[in-house]
Amino acid sequence: MANPKITEELLNRYLLEECTQKEVEEVECWYNQLLTEKKQPDYHNINFDDIDFYLRNKFQDKIISDYSLEIQSKRKKLNTIYWSSAAAILLIISVSVFLIQFSSNTLNDKYTYIAQNQELNPGNFQATIVYNNKQKKVENTNNTLDFQHQKIVSDVEIITAKGEEFESILPDGTRIRINAGSSLTIPKNYNSFSREVYLQGEAYFEVAKNPQKLFKVNVSDAKIIALGTAFNVKYYPQESPTLKAFLLGGSIQIEHKQEQYKLEPGQLYTHESNSGMNKVQTTELDNQLAWKEGYFIFDHTPLAEILNELARWYNFTYSVDPSYQSKTLSGKIKRNQAFQDIVTILEFSGIDLELKGRHILLKPSM
Repeated sequence: MANPKITEELLNRYLLEECTQKEVEEVECWYNQLLTEKKQPDYHNINFDDIDFYLRNKFQDKIISDYSLEIQSKRKKLNTIYWSSAAAILLIISVSVFLIQFSSNTLNDKYTYIAQNQELNPGNFQATIVYNNKQKKVENTNNTLDFQHQKIVSDVEIITAKGEEFESILPDGTRIRINAGSSLTIPKNYNSFSREVYLQGEAYFEVAKNPQKLFKVNVSDAKIIALGTAFNVKYYPQESPTLKAFLLGGSIQIEHKQEQYKLEPGQLYTHESNSGMNKVQTTELDNQLAWKEGYFIFDHTPLAEILNELARWYNFTYSVDPSYQSKTLSGKIKRNQAFQDIVTILEFSGIDLELKGRHILLKPSM
Protein backbone atom coordinates (compact mmCIF):
# COMPACT_ATOMS: atom_id res chain seq x y z
CA MET A 1 0.00 0.00 0.00
CA ALA A 2 1.45 3.38 -0.99
CA ASN A 3 2.24 5.83 1.77
CA PRO A 4 -0.34 8.63 1.92
CA LYS A 5 0.64 12.27 1.99
CA ILE A 6 0.61 13.20 5.66
CA THR A 7 -1.26 16.46 5.98
CA GLU A 8 -2.75 18.44 8.84
CA GLU A 9 -6.22 17.81 7.45
CA LEU A 10 -5.68 14.03 7.22
CA LEU A 11 -4.26 13.73 10.73
CA ASN A 12 -7.01 15.91 12.17
CA ARG A 13 -9.64 13.67 10.61
CA TYR A 14 -7.81 10.58 11.83
CA LEU A 15 -7.68 11.96 15.36
CA LEU A 16 -11.40 12.72 15.29
CA GLU A 17 -12.21 9.29 13.77
CA GLU A 18 -13.58 10.91 10.61
CA CYS A 19 -11.32 9.10 8.12
CA THR A 20 -12.56 6.49 5.71
CA GLN A 21 -11.51 2.91 6.43
CA LYS A 22 -8.94 3.11 3.64
CA GLU A 23 -7.45 6.33 5.06
CA VAL A 24 -7.28 4.80 8.54
CA GLU A 25 -5.44 1.79 7.15
CA GLU A 26 -3.04 4.02 5.19
CA VAL A 27 -2.18 6.22 8.17
CA GLU A 28 -1.71 3.25 10.51
CA CYS A 29 0.36 1.44 7.89
CA TRP A 30 2.53 4.54 7.57
CA TYR A 31 3.32 4.95 11.25
CA ASN A 32 3.79 1.21 11.76
CA GLN A 33 6.38 1.21 8.99
CA LEU A 34 8.16 4.10 10.65
CA LEU A 35 8.18 2.25 13.95
CA THR A 36 9.34 -1.16 12.81
CA GLU A 37 11.73 -0.54 9.91
CA LYS A 38 15.33 0.62 10.22
CA LYS A 39 15.38 1.92 6.66
CA GLN A 40 12.76 2.85 4.15
CA PRO A 41 13.52 3.94 0.57
CA ASP A 42 11.67 7.23 0.79
CA TYR A 43 12.70 8.27 4.31
CA HIS A 44 14.77 11.08 2.80
CA ASN A 45 11.64 12.44 1.12
CA ILE A 46 9.82 12.85 4.44
CA ASN A 47 10.47 16.08 6.29
CA PHE A 48 10.59 14.74 9.84
CA ASP A 49 11.38 18.18 11.25
CA ASP A 50 8.12 19.57 9.86
CA ILE A 51 6.16 16.50 10.93
CA ASP A 52 7.57 16.63 14.43
CA PHE A 53 6.97 20.39 14.70
CA TYR A 54 3.41 19.98 13.46
CA LEU A 55 2.57 17.05 15.72
CA ARG A 56 4.05 18.62 18.80
CA ASN A 57 2.30 21.96 18.27
CA LYS A 58 -1.02 20.67 17.00
CA PHE A 59 -1.51 17.48 18.98
CA GLN A 60 0.60 17.49 22.11
CA ASP A 61 -1.85 19.63 24.09
CA LYS A 62 -4.69 17.35 23.04
CA ILE A 63 -2.73 14.27 23.97
CA ILE A 64 -1.94 15.70 27.39
CA SER A 65 -5.48 16.86 28.10
CA ASP A 66 -7.67 14.47 26.15
CA TYR A 67 -5.66 11.29 25.80
CA SER A 68 -3.47 11.42 28.89
CA LEU A 69 -3.14 7.93 30.26
CA GLU A 70 -3.66 9.37 33.73
CA ILE A 71 -6.11 12.24 33.40
CA GLN A 72 -9.81 12.19 32.58
CA SER A 73 -10.87 13.32 29.14
CA LYS A 74 -11.79 17.00 29.28
CA ARG A 75 -13.32 17.56 25.87
CA LYS A 76 -16.73 16.12 25.26
CA LYS A 77 -16.18 15.86 21.51
CA LEU A 78 -13.21 13.56 21.95
CA ASN A 79 -14.07 11.70 25.14
CA THR A 80 -14.84 8.43 23.37
CA ILE A 81 -11.51 8.24 21.52
CA TYR A 82 -9.01 6.11 23.38
CA TRP A 83 -5.61 4.64 22.53
CA SER A 84 -6.63 3.42 19.08
CA SER A 85 -6.19 6.97 17.80
CA ALA A 86 -4.04 8.39 20.59
CA ALA A 87 -1.53 5.57 20.29
CA ALA A 88 -1.15 6.32 16.60
CA ILE A 89 -0.33 9.96 17.25
CA LEU A 90 1.90 9.10 20.20
CA LEU A 91 3.80 6.60 18.12
CA ILE A 92 4.22 9.02 15.22
CA ILE A 93 5.69 11.59 17.61
CA SER A 94 7.94 9.02 19.26
CA VAL A 95 9.16 7.66 15.96
CA SER A 96 9.72 10.99 14.27
CA VAL A 97 11.73 12.27 17.24
CA PHE A 98 13.58 8.98 17.40
CA LEU A 99 14.55 9.08 13.74
CA ILE A 100 15.74 12.67 14.02
CA GLN A 101 17.92 11.89 17.01
CA PHE A 102 19.44 8.73 15.59
CA SER A 103 20.53 7.74 12.09
CA SER A 104 18.18 5.56 10.08
CA ASN A 105 20.68 2.70 10.39
CA THR A 106 20.77 2.70 14.19
CA LEU A 107 18.08 1.62 16.63
CA ASN A 108 18.05 2.10 20.37
CA ASP A 109 19.29 -1.06 22.09
CA LYS A 110 16.02 -1.53 23.95
CA TYR A 111 13.92 -1.43 20.79
CA THR A 112 16.36 -3.69 18.97
CA TYR A 113 16.03 -6.19 21.81
CA ILE A 114 12.25 -6.06 21.78
CA ALA A 115 12.01 -6.43 18.01
CA GLN A 116 14.32 -9.44 18.06
CA ASN A 117 12.61 -11.14 21.00
CA GLN A 118 10.16 -13.33 19.13
CA GLU A 119 8.70 -14.70 22.36
CA LEU A 120 6.99 -11.41 23.20
CA ASN A 121 4.30 -11.51 20.54
CA PRO A 122 0.51 -11.13 20.66
CA GLY A 123 -1.41 -14.34 21.35
CA ASN A 124 -3.06 -16.62 18.81
CA PHE A 125 -5.94 -19.06 18.43
CA GLN A 126 -4.91 -22.36 19.95
CA ALA A 127 -5.47 -24.46 23.07
CA THR A 128 -4.69 -27.78 24.71
CA ILE A 129 -7.58 -30.24 24.56
CA VAL A 130 -7.76 -33.01 27.16
CA TYR A 131 -10.23 -35.66 25.98
CA ASN A 132 -10.62 -39.37 26.62
CA ASN A 133 -7.40 -39.38 28.68
CA LYS A 134 -5.45 -37.87 25.78
CA GLN A 135 -3.90 -34.44 25.50
CA LYS A 136 -3.50 -32.61 22.22
CA LYS A 137 -2.52 -29.13 21.10
CA VAL A 138 -5.11 -27.79 18.68
CA GLU A 139 -5.02 -24.68 16.52
CA ASN A 140 -8.22 -22.90 15.54
CA THR A 141 -7.44 -23.07 11.82
CA ASN A 142 -11.11 -22.48 11.11
CA ASN A 143 -11.51 -20.38 14.25
CA THR A 144 -13.67 -23.01 16.00
CA LEU A 145 -13.53 -26.51 17.43
CA ASP A 146 -16.92 -27.93 16.55
CA PHE A 147 -18.55 -30.56 18.81
CA GLN A 148 -21.99 -29.81 17.37
CA HIS A 149 -24.27 -32.86 17.11
CA GLN A 150 -21.57 -35.05 18.66
CA LYS A 151 -21.88 -37.09 21.83
CA ILE A 152 -19.25 -36.37 24.45
CA VAL A 153 -18.34 -39.74 25.98
CA SER A 154 -15.60 -38.42 28.27
CA ASP A 155 -14.98 -35.14 30.06
CA VAL A 156 -13.44 -32.53 27.75
CA GLU A 157 -11.16 -29.84 29.12
CA ILE A 158 -10.13 -26.90 26.95
CA ILE A 159 -7.06 -25.14 28.35
CA THR A 160 -5.68 -21.86 27.02
CA ALA A 161 -2.24 -20.89 28.26
CA LYS A 162 -0.93 -17.34 28.31
CA GLY A 163 -1.00 -15.95 24.79
CA GLU A 164 -3.76 -18.30 23.63
CA GLU A 165 -7.41 -17.84 22.78
CA PHE A 166 -9.91 -20.41 21.57
CA GLU A 167 -13.44 -20.91 20.33
CA SER A 168 -15.66 -23.98 20.45
CA ILE A 169 -19.20 -24.98 19.54
CA LEU A 170 -20.81 -27.39 22.02
CA PRO A 171 -23.04 -30.33 21.01
CA ASP A 172 -26.21 -28.22 21.52
CA GLY A 173 -24.96 -25.38 19.33
CA THR A 174 -23.84 -23.13 22.19
CA ARG A 175 -20.81 -21.12 21.11
CA ILE A 176 -17.99 -20.35 23.58
CA ARG A 177 -15.04 -17.99 23.18
CA ILE A 178 -12.29 -18.67 25.74
CA ASN A 179 -9.78 -16.00 26.73
CA ALA A 180 -6.11 -16.57 27.54
CA GLY A 181 -5.07 -18.30 30.76
CA SER A 182 -8.39 -20.12 31.15
CA SER A 183 -9.82 -23.61 31.39
CA LEU A 184 -13.30 -24.84 30.51
CA THR A 185 -14.54 -28.33 31.37
CA ILE A 186 -17.40 -29.93 29.45
CA PRO A 187 -18.68 -32.94 31.43
CA LYS A 188 -19.30 -36.37 29.96
CA ASN A 189 -22.73 -36.73 28.32
CA TYR A 190 -23.19 -32.98 28.06
CA ASN A 191 -26.64 -32.22 26.60
CA SER A 192 -27.92 -35.76 27.18
CA PHE A 193 -29.60 -34.87 30.46
CA SER A 194 -28.27 -31.44 31.30
CA ARG A 195 -26.12 -28.59 29.98
CA GLU A 196 -23.48 -27.64 32.48
CA VAL A 197 -19.85 -26.48 32.17
CA TYR A 198 -17.09 -25.48 34.60
CA LEU A 199 -14.95 -22.39 34.07
CA GLN A 200 -11.85 -20.81 35.52
CA GLY A 201 -10.62 -17.71 33.73
CA GLU A 202 -12.73 -15.85 31.19
CA ALA A 203 -15.18 -16.90 28.50
CA TYR A 204 -17.98 -15.45 26.41
CA PHE A 205 -21.08 -17.58 25.89
CA GLU A 206 -23.76 -17.48 23.20
CA VAL A 207 -26.24 -20.02 24.49
CA ALA A 208 -28.52 -22.10 22.27
CA LYS A 209 -32.10 -22.00 23.56
CA ASN A 210 -33.56 -25.07 25.21
CA PRO A 211 -36.20 -24.41 27.91
CA GLN A 212 -36.08 -28.07 28.99
CA LYS A 213 -32.33 -27.95 29.69
CA LEU A 214 -31.12 -24.73 31.25
CA PHE A 215 -27.50 -23.87 30.50
CA LYS A 216 -25.32 -23.52 33.62
CA VAL A 217 -21.80 -22.21 34.17
CA ASN A 218 -20.08 -23.21 37.41
CA VAL A 219 -17.38 -20.73 38.38
CA SER A 220 -15.79 -20.68 41.83
CA ASP A 221 -18.67 -21.23 44.28
CA ALA A 222 -21.24 -19.54 42.04
CA LYS A 223 -23.58 -20.88 39.39
CA ILE A 224 -24.77 -18.83 36.41
CA ILE A 225 -27.99 -20.04 34.82
CA ALA A 226 -29.16 -19.04 31.34
CA LEU A 227 -31.86 -20.13 28.93
CA GLY A 228 -30.77 -18.59 25.64
CA THR A 229 -28.63 -15.54 25.92
CA ALA A 230 -25.18 -13.99 25.53
CA PHE A 231 -22.96 -13.19 28.48
CA ASN A 232 -19.35 -12.94 29.65
CA VAL A 233 -17.84 -14.49 32.79
CA LYS A 234 -14.45 -13.62 34.27
CA TYR A 235 -12.67 -15.12 37.26
CA TYR A 236 -8.89 -15.36 37.56
CA PRO A 237 -8.35 -16.32 41.23
CA GLN A 238 -4.57 -16.25 40.90
CA GLU A 239 -4.75 -12.58 39.88
CA SER A 240 -7.79 -11.20 41.67
CA PRO A 241 -10.51 -12.47 44.05
CA THR A 242 -13.17 -10.79 41.90
CA LEU A 243 -15.82 -12.71 39.95
CA LYS A 244 -17.57 -10.79 37.17
CA ALA A 245 -20.54 -11.71 34.99
CA PHE A 246 -21.76 -9.32 32.30
CA LEU A 247 -25.02 -9.82 30.38
CA LEU A 248 -25.15 -8.77 26.75
CA GLY A 249 -28.65 -9.99 25.89
CA GLY A 250 -31.43 -12.17 27.28
CA SER A 251 -31.30 -12.91 30.99
CA ILE A 252 -29.21 -14.85 33.46
CA GLN A 253 -29.64 -15.78 37.08
CA ILE A 254 -26.66 -15.95 39.39
CA GLU A 255 -26.81 -18.22 42.41
CA HIS A 256 -24.11 -17.59 44.95
CA LYS A 257 -24.39 -19.43 48.25
CA GLN A 258 -27.80 -18.44 49.61
CA GLU A 259 -28.31 -15.40 47.38
CA GLN A 260 -29.74 -14.99 43.89
CA TYR A 261 -29.34 -12.18 41.39
CA LYS A 262 -31.09 -11.72 38.06
CA LEU A 263 -29.35 -9.55 35.48
CA GLU A 264 -30.79 -7.44 32.71
CA PRO A 265 -28.88 -6.64 29.49
CA GLY A 266 -26.06 -4.20 30.12
CA GLN A 267 -25.68 -5.14 33.78
CA LEU A 268 -22.51 -6.37 35.46
CA TYR A 269 -22.49 -8.62 38.52
CA THR A 270 -19.39 -8.41 40.72
CA HIS A 271 -18.49 -10.57 43.70
CA GLU A 272 -15.48 -9.79 45.89
CA SER A 273 -14.36 -12.98 47.60
CA ASN A 274 -12.32 -11.19 50.26
CA SER A 275 -15.11 -8.95 51.49
CA GLY A 276 -18.05 -11.12 50.43
CA MET A 277 -19.63 -8.09 48.78
CA ASN A 278 -21.96 -8.50 45.79
CA LYS A 279 -22.87 -5.71 43.42
CA VAL A 280 -25.02 -5.33 40.30
CA GLN A 281 -24.56 -2.25 38.15
CA THR A 282 -25.07 -1.01 34.61
CA THR A 283 -21.80 -0.65 32.73
CA GLU A 284 -20.36 -0.01 29.28
CA LEU A 285 -20.58 -2.88 26.81
CA ASP A 286 -17.21 -2.14 25.22
CA ASN A 287 -15.34 -2.35 28.50
CA GLN A 288 -16.60 -5.85 29.26
CA LEU A 289 -16.32 -7.46 25.81
CA ALA A 290 -13.30 -5.62 24.40
CA TRP A 291 -11.12 -8.75 24.51
CA LYS A 292 -13.56 -10.64 22.29
CA GLU A 293 -13.54 -7.81 19.76
CA GLY A 294 -9.74 -7.71 19.67
CA TYR A 295 -9.01 -4.81 22.03
CA PHE A 296 -7.85 -3.88 25.49
CA ILE A 297 -9.92 -1.07 26.99
CA PHE A 298 -8.89 0.53 30.28
CA ASP A 299 -10.82 3.19 32.16
CA HIS A 300 -8.82 4.58 35.06
CA THR A 301 -7.62 1.03 35.59
CA PRO A 302 -4.90 0.29 38.17
CA LEU A 303 -1.54 -0.43 36.55
CA ALA A 304 -1.32 -3.89 38.16
CA GLU A 305 -4.65 -4.90 36.59
CA ILE A 306 -3.51 -3.62 33.20
CA LEU A 307 -0.30 -5.60 33.47
CA ASN A 308 -2.29 -8.74 34.32
CA GLU A 309 -4.23 -8.35 31.09
CA LEU A 310 -1.15 -7.63 28.99
CA ALA A 311 0.96 -10.37 30.59
CA ARG A 312 -1.75 -12.95 30.00
CA TRP A 313 -1.84 -12.09 26.29
CA TYR A 314 1.84 -11.37 25.55
CA ASN A 315 3.07 -14.12 27.90
CA PHE A 316 5.45 -12.28 30.19
CA THR A 317 5.93 -11.86 33.93
CA TYR A 318 6.41 -8.58 35.72
CA SER A 319 7.23 -6.86 38.98
CA VAL A 320 6.16 -3.34 39.91
CA ASP A 321 7.87 -0.82 42.14
CA PRO A 322 5.60 0.37 45.03
CA SER A 323 5.84 3.92 43.70
CA TYR A 324 3.46 2.87 40.92
CA GLN A 325 0.88 1.49 43.34
CA SER A 326 -1.63 4.30 42.74
CA LYS A 327 -0.94 4.62 39.00
CA THR A 328 -4.02 4.29 36.78
CA LEU A 329 -4.34 4.47 33.00
CA SER A 330 -7.14 4.89 30.51
CA GLY A 331 -7.08 3.94 26.85
CA LYS A 332 -7.80 1.48 24.08
CA ILE A 333 -5.26 -0.56 22.12
CA LYS A 334 -5.49 -3.48 19.73
CA ARG A 335 -4.67 -6.95 20.98
CA ASN A 336 -2.60 -7.60 17.87
CA GLN A 337 -0.43 -4.54 18.54
CA ALA A 338 3.28 -5.31 18.41
CA PHE A 339 4.83 -5.59 21.86
CA GLN A 340 7.31 -2.81 21.15
CA ASP A 341 4.33 -0.52 20.57
CA ILE A 342 2.99 -1.41 24.02
CA VAL A 343 6.35 -0.51 25.54
CA THR A 344 6.32 2.81 23.67
CA ILE A 345 2.86 3.65 25.01
CA LEU A 346 3.78 2.74 28.60
CA GLU A 347 6.97 4.77 28.46
CA PHE A 348 5.15 7.75 26.96
CA SER A 349 2.75 7.63 29.93
CA GLY A 350 5.70 8.14 32.27
CA ILE A 351 6.44 4.54 33.22
CA ASP A 352 10.08 3.42 33.30
CA LEU A 353 10.66 -0.25 32.60
CA GLU A 354 13.46 -2.72 32.12
CA LEU A 355 13.27 -5.96 30.14
CA LYS A 356 15.01 -9.12 31.27
CA GLY A 357 14.04 -11.98 29.00
CA ARG A 358 10.27 -12.32 29.38
CA HIS A 359 10.26 -10.48 32.70
CA ILE A 360 9.47 -6.77 32.89
CA LEU A 361 10.58 -4.66 35.82
CA LEU A 362 8.72 -1.38 36.30
CA LYS A 363 10.86 0.90 38.40
CA PRO A 364 11.32 4.66 38.17
CA SER A 365 14.77 5.64 36.98
CA MET A 366 16.94 7.29 39.58
